[in-house]
Amino acid sequence: MADSYTRLLDDRTLLLLQMQIYAACSDPEIRDATRAAYKRLWEMIERITGLPFQTVVDFFAVGMLMNVAAAMDLPSVDERWTSWCPKDADGCED
Repeated sequence: MADSYTRLLDDRTLLLLQMQIYAACSDPEIRDATRAAYKRLWEMIERITGLPFQTVVDFFAVGMLMNVAAAMDLPSVDERWTSWCPKDADGCED
């Protein structure tokens, strides 16, 4: 799943759209719709993988870190604090 998500991060338009959705959550309607969609995604990941709850938490946490890193194009930054992010990929992976 993580590899597939890394490939999705190559589409900058989809990445930035996702980030804008989160940023727009001050609007109650957008927040409710975003929460509902995120819940469906979470439950699908739990159901398909059968992974323990904390592993699913970690998966989503790393996914958000990948989003932020891809939005800032961290793979192009050659500094210690970005060393976790592979420099040969458009998106970051763990």
